[in-house]
Amino acid sequence: MRDNTSITLDSKYKSFVHELQFKHQGERLNLVSGLFWMREKNAINYAQEMLVNAPFGYPISQFYHQPDRQIDAKAIFSQADWHFAPTWTATIGGRYSRDSKTDHGGQVYGGWDSTSTAYYNGLYNPGTPGEPGFRPHNGRDLTEQMGPFGGIDAYKLWGPPAENANSASWRKFTYRLGLTKDLSDDEILFTSLSSGYKAGGFGDKDDICDGKVCVDGPAGPQYTFFPYRPETVTNLEIGYKGLLLDKRLSLSVTAFYSRYKDMQVTGDFFAAKVHVNEPCPDWAPTCDVVKKWQTVNVGVVNIPGLEVEVEVDYLPTPNTRIGGFFSYINSKIKDYPTFSDEWNCGMREEFGAVPCPDPYTGSAPTLAGRQIYDITGNHLPMTPKFTAGVNVSHTFKFGNGYELVPWLNVKWQDKMYFTLRNLDNAHVSDAQEAHATVDASLSLQSPSFWRAELYVLNATDKMSKNWADDAGGFIRAYWNDPRTVGLRVRFDY
Repeated sequence: MRDNTSITLDSKYKSFVHELQFKHQGERLNLVSGLFWMREKNAINYAQEMLVNAPFGYPISQFYHQPDRQIDAKAIFSQADWHFAPTWTATIGGRYSRDSKTDHGGQVYGGWDSTSTAYYNGLYNPGTPGEPGFRPHNGRDLTEQMGPFGGIDAYKLWGPPAENANSASWRKFTYRLGLTKDLSDDEILFTSLSSGYKAGGFGDKDDICDGKVCVDGPAGPQYTFFPYRPETVTNLEIGYKGLLLDKRLSLSVTAFYSRYKDMQVTGDFFAAKVHVNEPCPDWAPTCDVVKKWQTVNVGVVNIPGLEVEVEVDYLPTPNTRIGGFFSYINSKIKDYPTFSDEWNCGMREEFGAVPCPDPYTGSAPTLAGRQIYDITGNHLPMTPKFTAGVNVSHTFKFGNGYELVPWLNVKWQDKMYFTLRNLDNAHVSDAQEAHATVDASLSLQSPSFWRAELYVLNATDKMSKNWADDAGGFIRAYWNDPRTVGLRVRFDY
């Protein structure tokens, strides 16, 4: 059973974005250069709590008070397109980026020691485990003077907070090289080699030993900000784009190969090994491993792929329009040797799914507790292999100047996974199955200044997910809107 909450109690965000560009368009050379500056100054009070925890059922929580978090990003960039021959264009571009993140005056209250009764804030006494009268709390025993809604004062029994002030910065040069061949006024072949960069970062200060005694390092708490390095990607593309059939059909075909280095992945990852009083039982073989929610770098990940897009805009009669599109994306993981399969592990066998791998028990500390699984060939999240759609409309024109336009749109989407695991199962899958949605409308345009439209979205009331997560025995998801019927009226003046 889980009774967990993550809540933002209050926040204030300020963002300033400035960009200065210089552009030049000549007969053979096009140039754009510029400066970029983005600055954020944010304040947030954020908390997490877990209300039922082994071994005694006590609640635990942490409160993150961050009054001054600043993010600064500066860059200088330039790109030139050189038409060095009648049908050839070369592209060269570069960008130098500097990013920094700073926390001033932050504090972390509370902790994750599940044997402590500090969460109760002295307002409830469960007794002593193993003795008569011991009774863990139920919902009625918890009040707003405990946990996040009690504010900072509700965490005084946890002891003094951890000071959460830190700063780090990163720099990187990225580039783009390209070559384009004009086959005609409506068709091109192209290729490019480019690099990209995502700044590093750090988390909130925390004890990697989780209140216990770490096997390595000094006795007592060992605090860290869980820093992580920048993520970089190098991408090679070759493709074709064209307008065909008197520009009624648009076709784009792109083959790509992306190589990520130090890819950033967020989740529960190894923090430390700790001393335990007795050997770990079979049902908890990694009881001596502390995991913390953090962002880590996972090494090198190679992703080859092919993308095909087709769009059609056809006018069979002056008043009838038929449109459509088709897309094909085949992007698969080629190299991710440290992936850990932890999706609904406690329930998979019960629901007939392949069980999770056994936790790693070797000597490599970064793999400790991870359930290594080979995902070579798996699809990237949020990328259905096939997507297609068709829409049709017809305009009925009347002698008094009014126009009536019925419109119908049908979209079909192939199966889409939400994680790299790609688990197929009727009950605990990480996917949205293939499905179709139907939208329709009927609009009336007056000859004067108004227009009315009656519409229905998701006419078949198809339930479909756009995000899903492991909720411990069931799937937690965000769902697309159900059938929606509405009326729009527009006035032009």
